[in-house]
Amino acid sequence: MAFDFQMYTPAPEFSTPAAYFSMEFALDQALKTYSGGLGFLAGSHMRSVYELRQNLVGISILWSFGYYDQGRNEDQSMRADFRLKHYSFLQDTGLTFPIEIHNAQVLVKALYLAPTRSGRPPCSS
Repeated sequence: MAFDFQMYTPAPEFSTPAAYFSMEFALDQALKTYSGGLGFLAGSHMRSVYELRQNLVGISILWSFGYYDQGRNEDQSMRADFRLKHYSFLQDTGLTFPIEIHNAQVLVKALYLAPTRSGRPPCSS
């Protein structure tokens, strides 16, 4: 499967590419990859990068359950609800590679968030 990145043309003065690794990016409310300050800061950085047309891609981890949603118990106290997230707006790049975690091989898949969805430069999880 061939993957076609949506066009994002950096400004000529930013010819050197860079990657921004962060555990959280607040890019889109539907993309549950953030819980607070770090995510909002990283999301703001990515917005500035996009507006300045810098040559940067954001890279993070996309968890199947994302950060938890908050619900209420019958007594109105808060509870953490862990729901499986569906990210149909992410594009499969066809890129997979193995990494080793605690002596177990885990297959990692690269997904793509197009800049037209987030108003930010390309991101991969």
